Amino acid sequence: MTFRLDGSAPTAGDRTALRRILAGRYDSYTQVVTRTLAEEPGLRVAAVSAPDLPAGLVAVRAYCTGERETVNPVLRGDAAPADDPAVLARWVGYGLRRLPVVFGPVFRAAAVAPPGGYPPGTLLVEPAFLDVDPTPAAVPDAGVRFVIWSVGARRLGGLGTTGTGARTTPTGVHTGPRTDGTAVFPAGTCFQVLADEPVGDRELRQVFLRELPAGRPTPGGEQTLERLRAAVGAGDPAGGGTPPLPVGVGVDGAGRLFAPPSG
Repeated sequence: MTFRLDGSAPTAGDRTALRRILAGRYDSYTQVVTRTLAEEPGLRVAAVSAPDLPAGLVAVRAYCTGERETVNPVLRGDAAPADDPAVLARWVGYGLRRLPVVFGPVFRAAAVAPPGGYPPGTLLVEPAFLDVDPTPAAVPDAGVRFVIWSVGARRLGGLGTTGTGARTTPTGVHTGPRTDGTAVFPAGTCFQVLADEPVGDRELRQVFLRELPAGRPTPGGEQTLERLRAAVGAGDPAGGGTPPLPVGVGVDGAGRLFAPPSG
């Protein structure tokens, strides 16, 4: 059973719960959010008419520094629904909606593809938030590489990792190689499979997806596929990508498609 976000605005109870859940981390995340607002005039303007926006961005920052492992399993049905992850998920979704959109190709890998692959034309819904990279990268142990045309992934900017090949702890310290993407698709994003192809003579497969904002196909799939193939290029991408998902986009641990939202 998966927990789905309904897009509703945070409540007064959610505001109290977010501070309780993050405890002492709330203030350190707020420092990052304050700096981000100072550097992003568009977000500052949005915060005037959306007073809960800073709290939403705090939740996004929390997601980027480890809470994805709390939120995403609940959204995918891999963990039992619970109040705290649900509150975090609502706040992350609220904050993401105000961040800049990524328009164009983005990338992510998974350890395995479903047994039947991804037949072209298949409609997918990913119930969890989906971290993606802006450039293709070779990911060790990946069985499938997703090349996705985005119209709604949200750019994390200073709320995510900073610098090249590094991540930032809640206190601002850079540690180790980058382990998360630089943009995130909101939970419940729908995609259409454009192609599922082998990569050379290796076992790795490459799956081309396009985001469907309305949840249903529209014309232009062939043109989008051409653009995605061009974005990958002929050579093997460099390393350093986000670690692979345990299972592919839009499928559960048994390889079954997630049901799209009703309506």
